[in-house]
Amino acid sequence: MNIGLDTRNVGRPGGTGIATYATTLAEACELAGHSPRWVQDSMDASTRPHAMEHRLSRLIRSLHPVSRLTADPAGYIGKDLYRTAEIRDRLRSGKSPLKIESRHAPSIMHWTCPLPIIWPDIPNIVTIHDLIPLLRPDLCNINPYIIRKRIEICCANSTAIVTISESVRQDIISHLSVPAEKVINLSQSVSLPQRLLNEAHETPRLCEPGGFLYFGLLDRRKNIGRLIKAHGISGPGVPLFSLARRVLVPLKNLRRLLTIRRLSASISFHGVLALH
Repeated sequence: MNIGLDTRNVGRPGGTGIATYATTLAEACELAGHSPRWVQDSMDASTRPHAMEHRLSRLIRSLHPVSRLTADPAGYIGKDLYRTAEIRDRLRSGKSPLKIESRHAPSIMHWTCPLPIIWPDIPNIVTIHDLIPLLRPDLCNINPYIIRKRIEICCANSTAIVTISESVRQDIISHLSVPAEKVINLSQSVSLPQRLLNEAHETPRLCEPGGFLYFGLLDRRKNIGRLIKAHGISGPGVPLFSLARRVLVPLKNLRRLLTIRRLSASISFHGVLALH
């Protein structure tokens, strides 16, 4: 069975959680005896995607309801596919997702996050990782009305909805009025290449024995403030370390939280935060 997978977040510099999810999903498909077929975009960063000529071409393409994909050894390639779909979504106020087609369609199309695209005449599956933009818009820079409409349309057009935790599954059922039997929790899959495991064994310890380690972006969406407050309430004696490549929370805000909790800390611009 051929399983279509989008590449909307795959290959971005620094990586993202959804990109990791997509590559892990492809690996799982192969282990189950299925063939992942990537739906790729012809417009990468090296082609100056925001140049005026590309923006005008994208606008014209977005007026067409269907995008024809070409065959590729790894799957399919669409002409500036994902940006075109986003422009169409804005022009149509989210009411008419871009349709894609190819001479040989996959058996199933699995969207690794809600996108304004649909592959007609085959089962479409969408993964919803969380509803933070809807439930905590104060933590995001996303218009909750726009993202709600997108998620609702994705749910309506999907044969099944996959999520990564029972908590998110219950959020989808209760806040989006989706039938419970349509929402499936497959939990968060993990796959670590042997190369990374070997490097981890050789890397000096970052977290003291008995301490807690948070690994991820330091941004509002991750609710870092709540984590710091919880650590402060737990009392002294248990160190908390945070390791992140990018710090998206202003360091002055972190220091203010630490002062309120009367915690000592060392903060570096490399994203290492140690609380004691």
